[in-house]
Amino acid sequence: MRMPKKDYSDEVIIISMFLLAIGIPVGLFLTDTDPFEEFDKVECYKLQKQAEDYKNFLYSHNNPGGFYVTTQDKQMCNDLGIEINAPIK
Repeated sequence: MRMPKKDYSDEVIIISMFLLAIGIPVGLFLTDTDPFEEFDKVECYKLQKQAEDYKNFLYSHNNPGGFYVTTQDKQMCNDLGIEINAPIK
């Protein structure tokens, strides 16, 4: 008489979820990169490029005020050490 095989799928799922729940925060803690800071750097580099591309673009029908950045954008980029040469409005 053969013994029926035990189904371990529930245990495997529980152990996998436990390891993921522990592993993801530990992995984020061990890495020095902050994903939000990296996103902000990308945004600042975009603003820096736009400021360079549109430095002679003062007035047009589409943008009557010319190119500018907000005080929040300017402060965020300054905190990250990225200089944006554009007027602040």
